[in-house]
Amino acid sequence: MNVQGSSTKESNQEAARWESVAAKKWFANSTTDIAGGSRAKRPITEQRAFPSSVFRLWPGNPDGTLYRSDQGRLNLLKQAVEQQDSFYVVLSQLYCLRTTSPSSLPQAVSQMIVREDSWKQLEALLCPNESLLPSNVAWFAAFPSPIMTIYSSEHPAFKSAYETQVRAVAECLIKLPQQWQAMTEESIAREAPPLAQDMAERLSLHSPILQNTVFRAIARFYFARAELSNSEDGIETLMRLHHLDQTQYAQGMRRTAVQKSNAYLAYRLLFSTWKRYDAWAKRHIERQNDPNYQFRDQPLIPFQIPAESLAAFGLQVPPSQNMPPSQTLSGQNMVPGQPQQYHPQQQHGHPVQQREASTSVQSVNLTLPQQSHAIQHNTPALAQQQQVLPRPAMQGGPAHTTQPQQSAKLPLPRLSRLLPSATDPARPQPTHPDSVRSALHQAHLRDPILIAAKVGEKTPKLYRQVDHVCLTPTRIHRHRPTQLLTFKVDDDPATTVPKQTPGGVGTLSREMITETTKQYRLRCGRIDTDTGFPTLSSWLETDNIWPDTVWFNLNGVPLDARKKLQHGRYLPIDLTHLVRLGSNELQITVNRTSKDTTPFDYAVAVERVGVSSHETLLSKIPTIPESESLASLKQSLSGPTPTPTTTDAPADDDDIQLISNSLTIKLLDPFSGTRIFTTPVRGALCLHRDPFDLDIYLSTREPRNRSPETPSAVDTWRCPICRRDARPEMLVVDGFLVGVRRDLEARGVAGGCRAIVVDAQGEWRVKAEEMKGVRSGSLEREERGKDGKGPVEVIELD
Repeated sequence: MNVQGSSTKESNQEAARWESVAAKKWFANSTTDIAGGSRAKRPITEQRAFPSSVFRLWPGNPDGTLYRSDQGRLNLLKQAVEQQDSFYVVLSQLYCLRTTSPSSLPQAVSQMIVREDSWKQLEALLCPNESLLPSNVAWFAAFPSPIMTIYSSEHPAFKSAYETQVRAVAECLIKLPQQWQAMTEESIAREAPPLAQDMAERLSLHSPILQNTVFRAIARFYFARAELSNSEDGIETLMRLHHLDQTQYAQGMRRTAVQKSNAYLAYRLLFSTWKRYDAWAKRHIERQNDPNYQFRDQPLIPFQIPAESLAAFGLQVPPSQNMPPSQTLSGQNMVPGQPQQYHPQQQHGHPVQQREASTSVQSVNLTLPQQSHAIQHNTPALAQQQQVLPRPAMQGGPAHTTQPQQSAKLPLPRLSRLLPSATDPARPQPTHPDSVRSALHQAHLRDPILIAAKVGEKTPKLYRQVDHVCLTPTRIHRHRPTQLLTFKVDDDPATTVPKQTPGGVGTLSREMITETTKQYRLRCGRIDTDTGFPTLSSWLETDNIWPDTVWFNLNGVPLDARKKLQHGRYLPIDLTHLVRLGSNELQITVNRTSKDTTPFDYAVAVERVGVSSHETLLSKIPTIPESESLASLKQSLSGPTPTPTTTDAPADDDDIQLISNSLTIKLLDPFSGTRIFTTPVRGALCLHRDPFDLDIYLSTREPRNRSPETPSAVDTWRCPICRRDARPEMLVVDGFLVGVRRDLEARGVAGGCRAIVVDAQGEWRVKAEEMKGVRSGSLEREERGKDGKGPVEVIELD
């Protein structure tokens, strides 16, 4: 890039103007995320940050030549500009500024913070500034703009963005001498250089350009130990996998320990394959002067990257049976993250080429044909042969051929892929997942063990239920990427939220709760856009679900949802220790494209969970008087008031309408199924008259396999007959059925009675034999009445 006087004065002035102005725009629009280590590339804007004219100011060498170090440093800087690697641009300027004007260095990289050994280690990677021409070092020190111009800039974002990069460079320089030796020794031992994630995490190195330099430097250490004839080409081939790794890291991929191990194995596999390829190539070159060598003057095909190595970094090579090695992929011109497809063509390669290729791709799952034809050196017949696979010559000897055989195949060892292919079908998921195994990544979200606090010497029996919504069910807008909802907490969490007692290693924490305890949670459910949720019960009867494209944040804290795939069902999000007294902010993020037409009707609500003791709960359950309950029964049997109709217009479409004047009520408790109720209750919203026993209902709300002091679960308050809301505050005792039980006991038939029949006059009798079924007769009657039709007589076959 040395134009040495070919540039006019005007072009130099134009380049200088671009250098000053474009530097501000480029740093202001920098996309490097130092905190997260991710770097999302995007094209430079229309005011292209550093046009080629900027590099016309490059002083070069007065005698018209460029030193190798000067040109190499310039190439790195040009690559950094093209890739918007502002980390390296700042590092280059600070490194050269330390040579030309150490007193001008920012405080973050001063001698008191960044010590000499850090700069020495950087010299080993970039070469010392003393090996460059002084004029070039001065030019580097003033790029992208003189340091005093940068810190006196009035541009609002330029100085701030530059300072951010300076601090990031300082952090990297401090860690470089601390981690370099250990990282190098580990890489040599495993024969695999570090990953981009390793360099970002251990060195705080977020520059892709400098990562490439570090990768090459470490790879040269163990390539040199192998004493290869062509190490540099092998390292450049290894760099292809490194660039794929950088692309995955820039796209947000963070590898687990197992995934890192697979990536190291991919590097090591390529290195081992290259050593074998290098040995074949060396032997082939050495025998070119041998007149008896069958493959004189025949080239070798380029090295083929093993398919497993490509698969570990996102490139999937579809297996193809009986495919000649010359048709394998070389790793060039591929797009990371997208499945690659073969377009096989008939190839006519030299046997030496095919032999070398077979060694380079021996890790691919292939079944190669063993048959071949007689080979004649330098004859036209060679171009007509397909799938020629000679046996490798032993110890450099000539290759041997075999005679044609019938369907002879030599299966190579099959290796399982490190990662699933993009074309693989979806793996089956368990219908009843074990959260202990499938939800290990959410172990920190496990519910604590709740224990009822003692009152005196006794441990009360406590029940939990949703008694209030702090944030009423609010619909999530599908076309708003970010939505902010606020709700108020009136109870002071400092006094009402249970205190946690941490458990031992691997065990759950414990929380002591009382009747004054309040807990908070977030739920999401589908909403009917026409009716919404008119009552609290209608909301609580809605199943919880977490959409895949929605995320939540409460008071600045991200919330993790426990989903069905890992836990068997969608679980509420616990907010108990995140809410604060007064106003709270719930931020909702929706990640949907404008072209997404899938249904999206969801609502969220923040619920408050209260606690009641057994005694308090019983005292609050109301009783419907016997007379009132009986009057309601008689009203339901009489049916709705008929609507006047003409004689020509029938009141119903049915040919025959049977009017019932009796109602069957089952008396056996639905949980036990063997005995009559003791205290008959049902939900206030239930349409049926069949009761269930209060004591049995409460006892079955307690979690299984838990100690007696464990309070009840929250989401178990559903009627066992109709599944409507049956929280304690919604229960009612039926006075009429209390009287029925009293009379049955007086007659001595309570033990054998299963159901009663009530007529329209309110008289009841014991039903001799009840037909078995799955539906409640009284529930069916109430549902028909709700539709506006009169009661239909049920013909019972006794």
